[in-house]
Amino acid sequence: MRRSSLPIRVISFVALLSLLLLSLVIKAAISPVDANGKHVSVILLPGTTFSEVATKLAAKKLIHRRAFTFFARVRQLDSKVRSGEYSLSPSMSSWEILTILSRGQVLTYKISIPEGLKASQIANRLHEAQIVEAADFLEGVHNIAWLQEHGLEGSSYEGYLFPETYTFSKGLPVKTVLKTFAAQFHDRWKRLESKAKNTGLNMREIVILASIIEKETGQSSERPRIASVFLNRLAKGIRLQTDPTVIYGIKTFDGNLTRRHLNDSTNPYNTYQFSGLPPGPISNPGEASLRSVVEPEITKFLYFVARGDGSHEFTQTYRDHLKAVEKYQIRRSNLNKK
Repeated sequence: MRRSSLPIRVISFVALLSLLLLSLVIKAAISPVDANGKHVSVILLPGTTFSEVATKLAAKKLIHRRAFTFFARVRQLDSKVRSGEYSLSPSMSSWEILTILSRGQVLTYKISIPEGLKASQIANRLHEAQIVEAADFLEGVHNIAWLQEHGLEGSSYEGYLFPETYTFSKGLPVKTVLKTFAAQFHDRWKRLESKAKNTGLNMREIVILASIIEKETGQSSERPRIASVFLNRLAKGIRLQTDPTVIYGIKTFDGNLTRRHLNDSTNPYNTYQFSGLPPGPISNPGEASLRSVVEPEITKFLYFVARGDGSHEFTQTYRDHLKAVEKYQIRRSNLNKK
């Protein structure tokens, strides 16, 4: 009987030791590293392994690594840590931090995209907000496979990056950011789709024309009338002859549009040289510009010229157009020279 008691004592000792170690791990998991610690920002990039996460958090003295790793494995949360930016503090327990990471409670930022920006300008805004790298975003903009997956037509996301205020977190995959833009575009497109079918234009063509209208005027009230001018010209086979398309096609535009630019037949966006719509959108239009294409004014206007106050003079004949140009541009130019 005495011999058999030794294994029991060993087993009891091992069990006691295991309970002691477990209690220490639990204590470490529920105890903060520093009760007075301040919050710090931690960015976990997509593809970061759990081991790398634990190493990073331990290096910032946010967690008890062994306790953090133990509970993550036991609760099978090691594979559920999500990428993004987090606000974490040593005053949080390892268990609290693990819960935050596995639930993806990331920091988010609002970023406003106004109407009429180009994809390159939007890329810069996202870059400045540290949402994504500008170069990576622009590469994604031309990913045709993603474009088709998101139910869009054409060869790039230009025109579909819908102007709106978005809430993004840092470290998001570019595809996720583009999917968010595409979803917002589709949401607005649904409001216009029934009337779009009556235009004779497909989605891509409507977006292209809306992108031009967006750049031609900042006055919402004028957009349906400008849409009528372009639609009338397209119907009659008259070139659109709009400056914003030419400018879009100039890689190093310095702000001075010249006759040489207008005569450049190597620029595929030069609507002074080529009939019909340009190859793609030249900006990312808002709902008002999109709506103006599917609900244009019914007019016979074929021309318009800027008055210099933000509005335009509309005319039906080329003769009247020349008079308007003389009145609002040539005379004003001469006055400015005096």
